[in-house]
Amino acid sequence: TAAEKERFYGRSDEVRQAVDALRRHPFLAIIGPSGSGKSSLLVAGLLPALQASPHFADRPWVIQIMRPGVQPQAALADAAGDAHAGGEAESRRLLVVDQFEELFTVGEASQREPFMQALLEMIKAPNCCVVLACRADFYANLMSSAIWPQVRDHRLEIAPPHGDALRAAIAEPA
Repeated sequence: TAAEKERFYGRSDEVRQAVDALRRHPFLAIIGPSGSGKSSLLVAGLLPALQASPHFADRPWVIQIMRPGVQPQAALADAAGDAHAGGEAESRRLLVVDQFEELFTVGEASQREPFMQALLEMIKAPNCCVVLACRADFYANLMSSAIWPQVRDHRLEIAPPHGDALRAAIAEPA
């Protein structure tokens, strides 16, 4: 979690790559196998790094994290409402869609396309970014979706940590 960011190690390269990607474009898809640490990378790595980054120092972040769930449109409306309630006109908005694969597993099929179109519209807004995390076994679903052009061009693929990164993730918090 964000509260545990001081004990989050082993993903500095991925965090740096994600921050750099968001400097260049307002959309990023983080894709990796189940258990690879996508959610941890987001909340304990990327979010604190964005808030501390000198590249984004001109505006404070208003961050909302959501999961699509059964009713993706309602979940998005709640998240967007929360983000607007907590933000000012001078802020930068970040919507994090964790476990994006729920859109294909438990989400109502009729809401998939409108949900993705809403995300695509969000990244057109000034000072608004969208980051999603999706399991790699849903690549085929992503490739046949309306959001694929963004995913194709703006993604960070991660694997479970190994070698020095795994050692750091275990040893450094101790």
